[in-house]
Amino acid sequence: MINEVASASGDFVEFFNPGQTAVNVSGWFFTDNDPDAGPTHVFTFGANTIVEPKAFLVIENGNAAGQFPFGLGDGDSVILRNAAAEKIDELTWTGAANTFGRCPDGTGTSKNMTRTKGTANACSTDGGTD
Repeated sequence: MINEVASASGDFVEFFNPGQTAVNVSGWFFTDNDPDAGPTHVFTFGANTIVEPKAFLVIENGNAAGQFPFGLGDGDSVILRNAAAEKIDELTWTGAANTFGRCPDGTGTSKNMTRTKGTANACSTDGGTD
């Protein structure tokens, strides 16, 4: 599941596996809400990318291997799809979302919040709802 995103001061997308078994996301991909007919902003997970139960996986914005090469903006979305292009999850925010995530992790309501990249979301100290 998409758990947390930051669209300012170092964009990243954090994924969380709320399940009891590991998930192989090799070949899965995510996009933003690029309005073109087909998404041009795409990040595909590499071979042997496993998210262990109750674990976090953070992908940062940048041009190095393992980073996504497009920025996230104000009023944007992150859409997660499996290797067959079926939508698995989507997280959408409006306005400037410095950090936006789910409380509780992986399943809860999405809201503006304190940045907790790679760790459990600070649900009791969030920055309000969107």
